[in-house]
Amino acid sequence: MRTVEGDKFVEGFTQHNLSSGFQKVRHYGWMSSNSAIGLDGLQLLVWMHLGWTSWLTSGMLQPQTIKRKPPKCDRCGGEVEVEGVTDSDGRWLWRRQIAVRGPPVARSKTPGERGTIA
Repeated sequence: MRTVEGDKFVEGFTQHNLSSGFQKVRHYGWMSSNSAIGLDGLQLLVWMHLGWTSWLTSGMLQPQTIKRKPPKCDRCGGEVEVEGVTDSDGRWLWRRQIAVRGPPVARSKTPGERGTIA
């Protein structure tokens, strides 16, 4: 057990009391755990209120395009194309649709006449 003098006890106790008109921020507003808006959304709302978002649509901000070289095959050195994405168990999450092609059909020169392929 610890003993302290009365004035030290009151001083330590009043550190946890807020002045009149103040609220505990952690329980109210956008900082509460069940708030629907996050920090990014709040920042955007403040920017909109201050008029700082007009430059977003003004065209001054140009997206930067990064040109990357396509990955190379370790065996042949050719370019690697993405066929799909799998999860850790090897199941396909996304797979590129490859166009199914048949033999070429020659276009006829006149209606009703079939062309030949040389």
